[in-house]
Amino acid sequence: MAVHIQNYAWSVMIIRRYTKADIPDMVKHSREALEAFHYRGIAFSNDKVEVMLLGNLRNPSFFCDVIDVDGEIGGALCAMVSEYIHSYEAFAQDWIFYIRPEYRSLTGAVALVRNYVKWAKSRGVRQIRFDQSTGYKIDKFAVLMKRCGFNQIGTKWSMEA
Repeated sequence: MAVHIQNYAWSVMIIRRYTKADIPDMVKHSREALEAFHYRGIAFSNDKVEVMLLGNLRNPSFFCDVIDVDGEIGGALCAMVSEYIHSYEAFAQDWIFYIRPEYRSLTGAVALVRNYVKWAKSRGVRQIRFDQSTGYKIDKFAVLMKRCGFNQIGTKWSMEA
């Protein structure tokens, strides 16, 4: 189900499920988003991301909604349901979350997250998880997560090898 959001900067912003036609733009914009952060040193595979998105188009355990602004992809949130390693119960975990700079708004970000939460709950998960691994505007990200009902439960640590 698409969510229509009126916005002053654009004609209409629609939050909707991704389609096969969206995948080339999603791959391109995912690459651009990651190259701006500490992932820039990791070889990005267009093919791998494309195969992942194509392969999950009809997977009920995969979530992917996009921000569609007048027919252009302005952002995306993709997630997956997985079982815990110690239990047969499941959790939902985001994989990709980006909003292109020219389309960033609290309205769009909150709409994507709310759709993800609604979808995850419909899958009967025990936890809904969201990571921020880029290090970009961590304080603002924390405000968004709290606004959407999430609690911080840890931190990420990384070492370059």
